[in-house]
Formats: sequence, structure tokens, C-alpha cells
Amino acid sequence: MHDKILIVDFGSQVTQLIARRVREEKVYSEIVPFQKAEQAFREMKPKAVILSGGPASVHEANAPLAPRAIYDSGVPVLGICYGEQAMAHQLGGKVEGGHHREFGRAEVELVNDDVGEKLNRLDRDAEVERLLTDLKSRKGLLT
Repeated sequence: MHDKILIVDFGSQVTQLIARRVREEKVYSEIVPFQKAEQAFREMKPKAVILSGGPASVHEANAPLAPRAIYDSGVPVLGICYGEQAMAHQLGGKVEGGHHREFGRAEVELVNDDVGEKLNRLDRDAEVERLLTDLKSRKGLLT
């Protein structure tokens, strides 16, 4: 049986790219819209979950969120852009509303050496593209 990763799509323009990068590492992945994530999670029983980005803000009425069952399961969850903000919001972190949208290049530094075989292959510093509407403001929430 192959390891599987569930990618929950919140409307990001790069969700397909995320899936392609996962598959390039020879890991099976499936993309599902957030509205169908709970059923897909139960049926698929993935080893990990990626919450994609999207255009929403967690401060909007009826903002899309991940099913609580994903967090309660104990599987690793990676939030990207809006996915990270949704995860922080749902797990008790403070997400501040942005005053304007930001986009462009940013630097990311990998500071924890215990990140697993796949992530250990990455450079410790990387340049990435970003699009932000809200900002997660409480550090240390997801350690």
C-alpha cells in the first residue's frame, strides 16, 4: 500500500502545482474541495494532509475551514497560505485581518531538523512566492 496525502483545496491557483510536486516525490496525492474534505479524509486515511491556499479570509462570514476530524486524527498537517491561517484560527491562534493584500517574493528558513525525510532534502533557506490577506500573529502555536 502506498503512502497517501490528501490535499484540501481552498481555491488556490497553485493547488495542482502542489499536487504535482508531491507526486514528483513518488507520493500519491488527491485533491478535494474543502466541502468534501471530511468524507475524503475518512475514506482515504491519508498519512498527511496539506491545506492549500485560497482567496478567503478567516474573518469572512462562512469562511471555508478544514474539518475538525483532520486535526483530531494526529496526522501531520501542512497549511499553505490560507490553509495555514485557517489552521491557526481553528486551533486557537490569533489571525489578524490584513489591511491590504501582499504578494511577491519572501524568504523561508527551515529551523527544525526533525521534519522528516522529504523536507530534509530542501535547502535550509528558500525563496518563495506569497500572497497574503491575513497574518497569523501568535508564534509557537503549531510546534
